[in-house]
Formats: sequence, C-alpha cells, structure tokens
Amino acid sequence: IEIDRWFVSAGGQSQFGPLQLSVEGHYGEIDGASEVSGAVGASYALARGLSLNLGGNYANATPSPNGATLIDVDEVTAVSSIRFSF
Repeated sequence: IEIDRWFVSAGGQSQFGPLQLSVEGHYGEIDGASEVSGAVGASYALARGLSLNLGGNYANATPSPNGATLIDVDEVTAVSSIRFSF
C-alpha cells in the first residue's frame, strides 16, 4: 500500500519555582484523514528528587487508506505518578 502522510508536532515547557508545566500538540493527515493528538502535564517538586506528576493525553486518528485500517483510536486518558530520582 502506498500512503501519503504529513504531520507537524510542537511542544514546550516552562518552570515556575517547584512547578513545571508542559504542553505538546500533533496534527497530521494520512491520505486525507486527520490524526490529532495533544498532551498537557504538570510536575511539582515535593522534595529533593521527589515529584508529583499529573498529565492528560488526547488522541484521535482513524485513517483507512485503500480500506486498510492502520489506526483506530479516539481516547482521552489521564495519568499520575510520584517519582524519585537522584
């Protein structure tokens, strides 16, 4: 199957004291069918090396070039974690 695909992705992050915020986005097309995704996140430094992390993700893509289903996703998810690193 020959497939035409193009996409653009961008993101950024910033820190304000112990709070770090991030945002990312993606848009593309696979044979004319759109694919969209995005993510937001926050991290709060609790102590030296210990942080609380929260995030949200969105994805929507259902391209079917020539009748073949490549991806079938339409979801919103949330994630959280506590991280310790040194």
